[in-house]
Amino acid sequence: FDPLELAFWIDWFREDGDAVFWQPWPRAWGVAPTGTFIASGTVDGIERILAMHDGGIGMVELLVRLGAIGTLTVTGHSLGGGLAHVLAPLLATHLPPTQARVALLSYAAPAIGSETFAAWLESSFGAAAGRYHNSLDVVPHAWAGLG
Repeated sequence: FDPLELAFWIDWFREDGDAVFWQPWPRAWGVAPTGTFIASGTVDGIERILAMHDGGIGMVELLVRLGAIGTLTVTGHSLGGGLAHVLAPLLATHLPPTQARVALLSYAAPAIGSETFAAWLESSFGAAAGRYHNSLDVVPHAWAGLG
């Protein structure tokens, strides 16, 4: 995570810049509507998050073990906002509704998925989702609306 290191920039461009290639929603992440595609860089970022473990326990398993949570808000800014758009429905498919109500909140997030993905987010989270951005910021318009 040191911007003075070359590895930082390689990683950043791989996740942020790999939006022109899309992948179908991975089956291992749970059920998604047919035609749900997301940017390859976003898949890479989510896989990295899911690979993190503390004492052999991953994030999803830890959340399931916590029991009743109430509301779990998944949030992020820029690249983190794009990751939040994927992590929220992923968690919602793994946590029973009686355990947690998953909400989504993003700031200046790029568009990282297909129209089917966007419609699924809207139908799944509706009022429990907030997407905030400055209309002059280029990132929220990438990659869907830079014309």
